[in-house]
Amino acid sequence: MNVPSTALPGATAAGFRVGSNQAIPPGQYTRVIYSLVQAGEYQEVIRLLAAELQNFPDSRAALSLTAYCHVSMEAYELASAFYERLVRLHSEVEEYKLAHAQCLYKTGRFEEAQRVLLAVEDKAYAGEVLKLQACIKYDEDDVASTRAVIEQCPQDDVETLINRGCLDYKEGKFSEALAKFSDALDRGGFSGVVAYSVALCYFRLQQHDSALEWLTKIVDRAVVDHPEFPIAAIEQGLDVRVVPNSRTLHETALVQAFNLRAAILFVKGDKSSASEALRCMPPRREEDLDPVTLHNSALFNMDHDPQAGFEKFRFLLLSNPCPPETFANLLLLYCKLAFYDMAADIMTEYADMTAKCLTPELFEYIDATIIQQTAPEEAYRKFDALATSHVANLRLLIKKLQQAVNLDNFALSEALAEYDAALKAYIPVLMAQAKIYWDRENFSKVESILFQSVEFFYLDVEEDPRVKELMRRMGETALDSEPGKHVDALKYYEPIVRKHADALIDNVPAIVLANLCVSYVLDSKNQVAQEVIRRVEREEEDALKIDPSRPLYHSCVMHLVVGTLYVARSHYTFGISRIIQSFDPIERKLNADTWFYAKRCFLAAIRVLASHGALFQDETLASMLDFLEAAERVGSSIQTVISYLPEHPVDATSNVAHEARELKHILLRLANY
Repeated sequence: MNVPSTALPGATAAGFRVGSNQAIPPGQYTRVIYSLVQAGEYQEVIRLLAAELQNFPDSRAALSLTAYCHVSMEAYELASAFYERLVRLHSEVEEYKLAHAQCLYKTGRFEEAQRVLLAVEDKAYAGEVLKLQACIKYDEDDVASTRAVIEQCPQDDVETLINRGCLDYKEGKFSEALAKFSDALDRGGFSGVVAYSVALCYFRLQQHDSALEWLTKIVDRAVVDHPEFPIAAIEQGLDVRVVPNSRTLHETALVQAFNLRAAILFVKGDKSSASEALRCMPPRREEDLDPVTLHNSALFNMDHDPQAGFEKFRFLLLSNPCPPETFANLLLLYCKLAFYDMAADIMTEYADMTAKCLTPELFEYIDATIIQQTAPEEAYRKFDALATSHVANLRLLIKKLQQAVNLDNFALSEALAEYDAALKAYIPVLMAQAKIYWDRENFSKVESILFQSVEFFYLDVEEDPRVKELMRRMGETALDSEPGKHVDALKYYEPIVRKHADALIDNVPAIVLANLCVSYVLDSKNQVAQEVIRRVEREEEDALKIDPSRPLYHSCVMHLVVGTLYVARSHYTFGISRIIQSFDPIERKLNADTWFYAKRCFLAAIRVLASHGALFQDETLASMLDFLEAAERVGSSIQTVISYLPEHPVDATSNVAHEARELKHILLRLANY
């Protein structure tokens, strides 16, 4: 399962709070410069000061103010160059050294930042030096050294309390971190970044409603305090000026809040709302997007633009900082789309990230998925070892849940969150095991593997989406196994459909409804199957009245699958008619996936026609030719071979129009037209 990215807790992009001391030496500036700085027009100030620096390259005031403007725009690489010049020119000014070290830290140059900090000798800056040293150790994942540095900081300082909360978060102690962040809000007043840290802890504790409440507080506060940051402007189609990156924007935590809201919605399976949440954040140029936003935009849009998504992931791997989820998600997506060689190459090329970003369990899972293509027995052994470990852990967590029932609600909530996370980690392993036998068409073994894990899906089948997925897989297994098992398939499919009878197209995958109808047909309940199809068609009609542009394929898939069943059973006339009916209107229903299954049935019919295995009526042949002509007319822009990577270009003839024209040509020759 892919995981959306979230910014870490704390006040900085790197996730750990630093001191806010920024050195701006006194100087005489023009009223224009002052007004521009006050208005946040940092780019214009930099442009004006650039002319000043051409005449007076060592001007302390110009260098300092330029550096300040770059910091305000979060252009820390540029700011660090100006502070480095200031330190060389004015080595006696300790503020410049500290500011230089902070900029180096922000750009991930930790060793250089440490060296600069050693040169800060003024005891007045000892507290700021300690905080920055703690930040560096934190980002280097040196927990022991971070804790040792924090212990030297003033313990009554709110920033020290926040840093201790960040350390608890890194160690996975989300409850303790939540308590510290909440205490910091009580003592220091509202802070968007600290409020975000509270929401993030609730998210990690699987308390999504509480997390969303805090995210709403962040957004509401920013709307009042900073109306210059337009919210939901893109979603509403408004033409507004893009917002540059700035410390002010970062301190509102708007970007972090919308990313976390999107992550919560994505985890809940609502990809459309997750993408909408990203579009609601203040508009920025793509080159100004932070790594977390870039990562999430790539992940959420993989279904629509996978090539751009892969390009963003590869770009992020070369960036600093890189969201920790990037590496794992890229590998999982490569495996999902069968680019196993690419996944293996990435693991070899980024060996350091393989060790740092992948847990041992995830590494074994990806490794088994890759070798499954060449050594399925070895892959199954690896999956089985992983499954055994997961099952043992789940049994321990069940005992912990039973004990937590007698404790307070908070302990029960934590135990549930821990169990939920363990179950989510186990499901991909279970499905990978089953897939090995599925590919071999050993459906009884698939059913056996799935049944062994039913006990862990402790929630009601009609409530838990994970159980719904398992029941769906069991239904498919029963349907594809030996004859007569369609009754068992109904047992798994019907509870899913019954739960969402009033909103099938929003809650039930099209393939579930299609397989349900196939099961009814096989059980001689054709009227029941027809009623399910009509119900879905009515829902689609109502949905189109609300949003005429919404893509809807449920009824199309259902007709396609039922039609395929009849074609497979040599009832070609009726089967082909259902397939053609599924594309009404063809402008809305034709895409690469629906065409793939339609052309398979057409090819089967053509094969039988060529071998004189069946005779088609003229009406059937005419309807087939009419359908192919319509597909040729509207299918020129629909590719039949999808390219996910720029290095794998698609042939110009790989589109629906070309294939429809070829099929029509063959059919005309066979029919002696």
